Amino acid sequence: MKSPAYNATIRKLENELSQLEIQPHCFIETTEKAIGLCNKVILKLREMVFKNGFLNDAEEIYFFKHIKPKVFSKLIYYTEVFNIESHRPESEDADQIGYLKYMLQKHTKEIEEDKAFYQYYK
Repeated sequence: MKSPAYNATIRKLENELSQLEIQPHCFIETTEKAIGLCNKVILKLREMVFKNGFLNDAEEIYFFKHIKPKVFSKLIYYTEVFNIESHRPESEDADQIGYLKYMLQKHTKEIEEDKAFYQYYK
């Protein structure tokens, strides 16, 4: 399997996600749809790999190092955004601001704790 087929699939996903973000829908519904699109692409990539395999080790390494993270990063992003938005309090603005500040601090702390892993991964 050549990487252009993978890249075409990812470009299609990115176009669909861009169109989805433009539409004025409920934010939670938009993220749910985005998660569904990402899951479909992951299944499609899995099917492509099972059907065609890899020509050599270099292609397999390229797939798991470059192709798969492009889709999984979007899935992780939209899943996290969905979780944050779906748990956001529906009360006063001050409560919402406090919640969002807390979530920002939480994610910043996680990033700081995993800095060494990110550097290793890169």
